[in-house]
Amino acid sequence: MVNSAVELGTVDRDVAAIANDIMKDTEDMITKAIEKGQQRGVFTKTHSASSLSRFIFNSLNGLRVTMKFDASKKMFEDIVNVCLASLKA
Repeated sequence: MVNSAVELGTVDRDVAAIANDIMKDTEDMITKAIEKGQQRGVFTKTHSASSLSRFIFNSLNGLRVTMKFDASKKMFEDIVNVCLASLKA
């Protein structure tokens, strides 16, 4: 979906609408999970669940793009570790 959104989203309204719907649904799902973690004291409350969700969603999309360049396992571990650290209470 990332490729389609990036390549066609600016020129095809249908693709943009589908990409936006998927983004919103995914963001909502991640937000709910983060809210639960915040309520349990597992995730930080320094930022809103919505803001953290957007950060994680953006990072996941970045990972998908990075995978296309055959990045090293170490690079993925670094990115994932920073994402997880951003959530830590």
